[in-house]
Amino acid sequence: MPACRISPLVQLQQCSISRGGQLLIGHLSLTLMPGEHLAITGASGTGKTSLLQALLQRLPMAGHLHIATAAQPIAFVAQIHQFKNRRNTDELYYQQRYHAHDADDAMTAAEWIGYDRQQVLAAMPTIAPLLDKPLVQLSNGEHKKVQLARALAASPRL
Repeated sequence: MPACRISPLVQLQQCSISRGGQLLIGHLSLTLMPGEHLAITGASGTGKTSLLQALLQRLPMAGHLHIATAAQPIAFVAQIHQFKNRRNTDELYYQQRYHAHDADDAMTAAEWIGYDRQQVLAAMPTIAPLLDKPLVQLSNGEHKKVQLARALAASPRL
């Protein structure tokens, strides 16, 4: 009986990413198999976000790219959060968390995440204390946790 071949989740071969005619990443090759994890680190401006944008097909990439994500999406958590209030506008301001009376129109973390509470807690149990807080009252670190919880609750493949 022939061995079952496991396909990679992501495979890049000699890929390059350019923006505005400037080469951002050149000759990148990598393979990520199911069950493997990859941390992409580097200084600001080294192309980490550009690589993720290219994997999401938001930025063109030259070379061979294979992503096996037909059944489940790729989750991307942006550096900057873009939350809206209950009126679906972005009339929130940086220091609004210090003005509790302005939080009436702000969504709670649970409302913004939008998934069943149990699904969110299963994906990220440590988010529980933040779920009922208005978004405008969260610190930057708490905002990032909420963004990660939303991404993980979607059960992404990547």
